[in-house]
Amino acid sequence: MIDTLNADKLRAWASECAVSASAQDCPAEAKARYLKMQESLLALADNADWLEGKNGGSAAVAPQGRAILQPGL
Repeated sequence: MIDTLNADKLRAWASECAVSASAQDCPAEAKARYLKMQESLLALADNADWLEGKNGGSAAVAPQGRAILQPGL
């Protein structure tokens, strides 16, 4: 089971979602779900980093500026 507070594992899981979304045979509905999961996992990873004091100690750090991989675009 994944440790939900480990930012590195959350980012690895997000990367797996991007790979799944980019599969040739991935239906559009599943692709959208994988990309949403990726975005959510990256936000959780940012929060985990903040909790560990890795984002400069500022609660104002927002994940909106994060580049989200969107295969095929």
